[in-house]
Amino acid sequence: MLQWEDRLAAAESPDEVLFVASDFLASLDYFDIARLPSACRPRPLTRAADLWSFMADLVTCAATSDRGPASANLIVRLLMFFSRAAERLDALDRAVQARAPAKRSA
Repeated sequence: MLQWEDRLAAAESPDEVLFVASDFLASLDYFDIARLPSACRPRPLTRAADLWSFMADLVTCAATSDRGPASANLIVRLLMFFSRAAERLDALDRAVQARAPAKRSA
């Protein structure tokens, strides 16, 4: 998981975070994907909202899935990665906001 964390930390834009997240999902093998409930299976991540939506679905699956320990462990692994990806998106957004000039009131 450390390689993925390093790649997220190195991402300098939301698009890069989404690329790393998509790459992470692509690294799952067929058997891993088959263990997941349909709501938690990989999907295209083209916008930050897609990542947040996927993460929300993972939380729901973690709370409701009864597919056994292998599925539960994989869902937790996905949640850990996507929590870090969401944190990175948030940090990048805060950095952009900090650099933006303060609006002056008229």
